[in-house]
Amino acid sequence: MKYDVYAKAIWFIFSKDCFNGLAEKNILINRQFKHSCKNEYKNMIENTPSIGRMKENTMSLILLFACMIFSIYKTCDNDLTSNDVRNMFQKIEQNPIMIKFSKKSVFTEKWQSRRQAMAKRSLKNKFEYDWQSELIQGTNINEFELRFFTCGICKLAKRENANDIVKELCRFDYWMAEKMGATLVRNQTIADGSPTCEFNYHKTEI
Repeated sequence: MKYDVYAKAIWFIFSKDCFNGLAEKNILINRQFKHSCKNEYKNMIENTPSIGRMKENTMSLILLFACMIFSIYKTCDNDLTSNDVRNMFQKIEQNPIMIKFSKKSVFTEKWQSRRQAMAKRSLKNKFEYDWQSELIQGTNINEFELRFFTCGICKLAKRENANDIVKELCRFDYWMAEKMGATLVRNQTIADGSPTCEFNYHKTEI
């Protein structure tokens, strides 16, 4: 992947939230520490193969986001607990840009059609760190299932020895679903050792 404008934007917008989330941790979060984290982030991105153009595969943003979390984890010598990472995400969840970004309507024919096309492309490509998936339509526009056969975050976590915290990234999906006006039911994940992740979305009744 390239350390491009998208990668720089992820770091600029959310790294401060991550550091604020570690305020209770006994870590000297000074300029040098932040610089080391950023260098690790840049190196991790450049050592990760591309999964396609951002315009065609928005999962690239998710992979960049994971690189940010794992780079801080590695700079702390893998000494962050699940609770520490959860505190980081609690700060990220309060970020106005994240809140605005997450409020997208997924219960429309336009969105589901685009996501279906992306899923079909994912099954044909050979990108090592991509998410291969399929979208299964529900009985109406207000429900659908996303089934993932591979997970870029899990592969990255394995490579970077960050398996201890990867499930905290999975928890973030529930917050995202809530902001999208959806209820997410998920009985298994690749991070748990299952062969697939099954995301069942239902529009939340108001």
